[in-house]
Amino acid sequence: MSESEQTQEAEFQVHQESIQVISDTQNIIDIHITNITGSQQICHGERIDFIVTVKNNNSANIENIDLYYYISLEPTIQTSSHTIGATFVSLRPNEEQIVFDSFKQPEEYVEGKYYLGFIVDPYESLADLKRENNSYILEEQLTINPCKSIHVNNSNFQFLF
Repeated sequence: MSESEQTQEAEFQVHQESIQVISDTQNIIDIHITNITGSQQICHGERIDFIVTVKNNNSANIENIDLYYYISLEPTIQTSSHTIGATFVSLRPNEEQIVFDSFKQPEEYVEGKYYLGFIVDPYESLADLKRENNSYILEEQLTINPCKSIHVNNSNFQFLF
């Protein structure tokens, strides 16, 4: 093979690899959590309410991706944190999904301050472009308070003490 043929073949291979890289990056997904709101104070034993917004910044549909909920004493959330619930999300391209949910406060978490966090696709089933935006922690800590119940005229009331 002549030197010019070798140069042409090398240029073709480089061009071919560039096309492959471009097509691969178009299939990479960026799914992330954009917002969380939730309970900030509850009485021991009550349910914790929250709203999580998940967005698909991709041109492909995403079906049945895990969204896990965690509670922690630490200001970081990882898959090793205490799991308190999970659901699935399915999103069309560039779509946001709002998840409304609640869960019963785990009995082992007594009165005190805790962090609530969420991770979408926690076990990395997608080829996600930016994994760092798949987790989100509620900025305001959840406070679990001791509460007293009283019964007045056939109604129950709870008071923080």
